[in-house]
Amino acid sequence: MIRFTKMQGIGNDFVMVDTISEPLPSLDVGDLARKVSDRKFGIGGDGLILVEKGNQAPFRMRMFNPDGSESEMCGNGIRCFAKMLRDKGHLETEDVDVETGAGLLHLEIGHGGNLVTVNMGPARLTRGEIGMLGEAIESYQDIPTETMLGTLPATAVSMGNPHLVLFVADAASVPLQVVGPELEYHPLLPNRTNVHFVQTLDRQTLIQKTWERGA
Repeated sequence: MIRFTKMQGIGNDFVMVDTISEPLPSLDVGDLARKVSDRKFGIGGDGLILVEKGNQAPFRMRMFNPDGSESEMCGNGIRCFAKMLRDKGHLETEDVDVETGAGLLHLEIGHGGNLVTVNMGPARLTRGEIGMLGEAIESYQDIPTETMLGTLPATAVSMGNPHLVLFVADAASVPLQVVGPELEYHPLLPNRTNVHFVQTLDRQTLIQKTWERGA
């Protein structure tokens, strides 16, 4: 038996397993992630997160996508991770460093453990930092990119994991289940990418639709 906790951060939901309290048995974690993430035959979620003791920091987060692949990190996931540390009694301080596949990240916990903020660091824009083919020091900003919707300007960015951002006139009309997988497997991004379609309403308001890598 594997005990789990279901958590969400602004609707991004995860199956959380505390391996500090109860170590996982020997198994294929990718296969476990596929099974528990299934919304019809499993628990359902945007991925599986393991809470572990760290080597370079007190704790380590491992994030597995619904297809079983391991991700570098997840912003909403790591916020759930920190709250779980607090709820399980592993953490008594108001801040903590966490080891992730994207490096060390610093989190702060407030409002009695109900508000978690994470310092993601600056956005990385060079191809080398993103994991994109081409000259490592070059960026990929507002580049005309062929999609099923036609040619759209796209920008590639890394926040520890790769993202492709495309600004569109009407985000609601984007057939995400069709064009998302197309761009997730963009030939310039061999490790695949998250894909975001963004519509600007005004200087303070954006509408965004996201296709998550490995979903």
